[in-house]
Amino acid sequence: MMSRSLILWFGIIVIATPVYGEDAEVAKQKTHAEESLKKAHPGQRAATETAHLYLLGAAPEARLKSLAAILEKQYTAAVKALEFEPSNPPWPGKLTVFVLADQAELKSFIRQIEKRSPLPEETGSAVWRSETPHLAIAIPAAKEPALEVSAGQQLTTALLYSRARSQDVPDWLLNGFAKATANQGSPAAPRKRHIAKLNVPATAAWNPDVPAEPRGLIAASVAEYLIYGKAVKVPALLGAFRRGEGQDSEKPTMDAFKDLELSPEKLEYGWRQWLAKP
Repeated sequence: MMSRSLILWFGIIVIATPVYGEDAEVAKQKTHAEESLKKAHPGQRAATETAHLYLLGAAPEARLKSLAAILEKQYTAAVKALEFEPSNPPWPGKLTVFVLADQAELKSFIRQIEKRSPLPEETGSAVWRSETPHLAIAIPAAKEPALEVSAGQQLTTALLYSRARSQDVPDWLLNGFAKATANQGSPAAPRKRHIAKLNVPATAAWNPDVPAEPRGLIAASVAEYLIYGKAVKVPALLGAFRRGEGQDSEKPTMDAFKDLELSPEKLEYGWRQWLAKP
């Protein structure tokens, strides 16, 4: 299962992107973004945009356009599934996505633009609770997950946090929702049949004793059932994980589900019924 390595930073910076259609304002923000990018990536750069995203950075234009198309589809699917109201989008205007050449450039970006010290485990950074939202990602090394996987994970994580209005979302749900969102463009039936044949319970999604590979598959399936399958209301689901006042540790999943009156047996039955549907 993918680990939570995206760092979400709440500072307000000057790189903003406006509402789609505001051409003069978009042009102004592009200029600001390019000037800021020069500090971390002085070499050649490319840029592209979609209805909700503005991408720029070290990748070739063709790669950026391909990434933009993937992220736009994931953004659209996730925003619909998370039940964002049109009057209350995840963040103001467009989300700027900076694609940096490597980890060194990412850390330089964090220091110079976000004005903070990067953490050793960071593979990406996001500012979403701001009027100037952005993602900053590094092109992964050969043995790491592909850029599209890394960027999609970071985008869906930011969207989940924005919808929850907090970072009180467990890793299994973050990672599972990212994979479920990436799966939305492919037929569901073969995926459901494969999961059903594993004969692994839904609770394996957050059980650390279950091997990582089946645990990740189950997490994606359970997240898909809960959110894309509309098994529970999204605000209630995310709200159930929110910590109470004075609570320091993450709320256990079964405690959250208990608040939703979703017992392990009820979850298992509903999930299995959903898997059996065409």
